[in-house]
Amino acid sequence: QAGINYEVDFGDYPKGIFGFLLSFIAVSIVPALVEEFACRGLILGSLRKFGDGFAIIVSSIVFGIMHGNFQQMPFAFLVGLILAYITIKTGTLWVSVAIHAFNNFVSVAFNYLPKSIPEDIQDALYIILLTVLMVLGLISIILLNKNKQSFEIEKSETEATESQKIKWFFSSVAIVIFII
Repeated sequence: QAGINYEVDFGDYPKGIFGFLLSFIAVSIVPALVEEFACRGLILGSLRKFGDGFAIIVSSIVFGIMHGNFQQMPFAFLVGLILAYITIKTGTLWVSVAIHAFNNFVSVAFNYLPKSIPEDIQDALYIILLTVLMVLGLISIILLNKNKQSFEIEKSETEATESQKIKWFFSSVAIVIFII
């Protein structure tokens, strides 16, 4: 691990209804707004001139890196791909903000489940939630698949290669500072 300790103890969540509301705002709402406006608003929006596919991939890489730990990066990258695609297809950030906030809310909600509920039951509830969401996602994909254009992404009209675009983006001063 090169002498780096990735374990951080943030302590317990605040107690009571006001603690829940504070956690909800701090973990669900604020990060969803800030991260979506940064990654899908600014980065994705500014990269679309190089093509939607390129913009989706690069903004998702930045989203993964932005989460700052190796456990979250792969999941954040995959979620970033989905949220960027949704942003492009819907033409609005608000759908991605809502999905992001809901994803973060699940974490808050499960931290506030009463300690009297056995861990096995909590795990079962989590699996049921994930199963329901996966089924809803599959139904959505099936319904969207009826319109073949739903999964098409516009091609770039630039003559630059994908590797040139990546070099330009990741060597720009703003992105170097952002990543650091």
